[in-house]
Amino acid sequence: MTSSMMLHKRHVNERIRHTLERSRQAFLPAIQAVIESEPVRFQHVTPEGFVTVVLGIAQRYVLQSLLNDHRVDVEQILAVIHALLIPCRM
Repeated sequence: MTSSMMLHKRHVNERIRHTLERSRQAFLPAIQAVIESEPVRFQHVTPEGFVTVVLGIAQRYVLQSLLNDHRVDVEQILAVIHALLIPCRM
């Protein structure tokens, strides 16, 4: 790999890391509020662990959409995440 390619790869990796960190920081306050709203339910859950899982689900969905030429349905992503996080009350 040439030095210019290595620099480009480092630059791209840094941009990706920066974008992911911005997403983490954007979600953390809401996730902290969810954890605080139900401390018993989330007693062994950290905000960092929670945000990692939520972003992992969302990012994987986007990647699948890109690889399969499907449109990203943000409403569907939110509906699934909501269903996973909010207990069913009958």
